[in-house]
Formats: sequence, structure tokens, C-alpha cells
Amino acid sequence: MELQEDCTENLRFHISIDCVLLGFNENRMYVLLEKVPGFSDGNAIYKLPGRLLNENENPAGAARCIADNALRNRQVALEQLYTYRADETLCREWSETYITRSVRPTVSIVYTGILKLPARTGASVRSKSMKWHPVAEIPGCLLPGHEAIIHKALKAFRKQVEDNPLQIIEYLPLKFTVYQFRRLCEIFYDKALDVRNFQKKINALPYIEPLDEWEEGVSHRAARYYRFDKPEYNRYRFRLSKN
Repeated sequence: MELQEDCTENLRFHISIDCVLLGFNENRMYVLLEKVPGFSDGNAIYKLPGRLLNENENPAGAARCIADNALRNRQVALEQLYTYRADETLCREWSETYITRSVRPTVSIVYTGILKLPARTGASVRSKSMKWHPVAEIPGCLLPGHEAIIHKALKAFRKQVEDNPLQIIEYLPLKFTVYQFRRLCEIFYDKALDVRNFQKKINALPYIEPLDEWEEGVSHRAARYYRFDKPEYNRYRFRLSKN
């Protein structure tokens, strides 16, 4: 919710835009946080990328601007998560600490998006003040309310995956092993999954098709490849909707 200098003359509404940008690679799930300027490393305070909404600016456009300015060579689809009224304590601390005029953002509109990250996560951000933090290790020194926003975004995303598995399957390669699928689910849910139970669930899904292909050149037992059958997935979803 940092106020940019070139925006100070255009403020009208007490509305802030906050973006929960989630990212993942082969190892972990991350959230993008920005270090608030004016604090030493030992007393660093972090926040979600965001700012106040300018006059004649629509919220979706502002969220897109925030995401594009934060990410380097990365596009992310954004959707509005929810709108909430910030408590008076948060507004007072924010306005007294981070801006020089008495403007209180009474309403925050939260947007969220997820993207795949490279192994070196730092290569995907534009500013040195921004960093991808593992969701399991979120700093305790966040602006008031931001940790709750992050957890709400994670909960909403995981619920979407449960309702529509395509949102996680689309990040798999065209042909994949059960291990690759399970590992991706473990990253998204931030917990270990039982190997045998996961295999049983995969076998029960009509849209996950086993191939007559196996891994090659591996030191362990070669795993079978599978593929995602989208037409069968659509038929499966249609049958569920009729029940």
C-alpha cells in the first residue's frame, strides 16, 4: 500500500489495491513481498505489492499495473479475491508511518494470481526491494492484516483446485509421471501426500490416461508416463454437474 510520489496529486478515494502474487517452482510455493523503505535489514518490515487507487483509475487496471511493475518477463492472470474494510488501527499506523499527508485507506481490494517460477526466483522480479518468500516461512514483520490476506488467498486458491483440478494439471508437462503430479500437489498444498493413496486416486480418474511409455536413462525403477485427456475431463465434469 505504498504511496508513489507521482500519485499524490491524484488521490480521491480511500481505496487501496493489494496483490497476492503466488509463485511456485519444483521445490516450493512462494508469495511475493516488498520491503518497506526506511527500515534497516535488522528491523525490516514487509508488505504485499500494492498502492492507493488513483482518481479515474479502475481497480483491475491498477492491479495489472502493480503486477507488471513487480514482475520481470512474467505474465500472470489476476482475479479479484475480495474487498474488505481495514480496521482503524491499521489505517492510522499506515498513514502515520508511510505517507506524509493524512490519507486513510478505509477499503482494500485484493487481487490474486499464480505463476510458475524459475529455479532462481530472484530473476523474476524487477526491484531489489521485492523478494519471493516461501509461504511456509512468511516473515512475522508484515504490515498489519497482510498475513491474514495471504492465508485467505492460499485457502481460496486451494479450494479452486479442489473444485477444478485443471488449474493444477495445466502446469504439468504433456506427459508426466505420478511422482511429478504428486510432487506438484504437495507444493500447492504445502504438505506430504501418501504415495499409495495418491496412486489409487490417479488410477480412478478417467481423464488421466496411462501411456505405454516409461522413463528412460534413470537410475531408479522407470516410472510410467501419463497424459491429461481434456475431452474426457470435460465429459467427466459434465456428468458431475448432472448429479
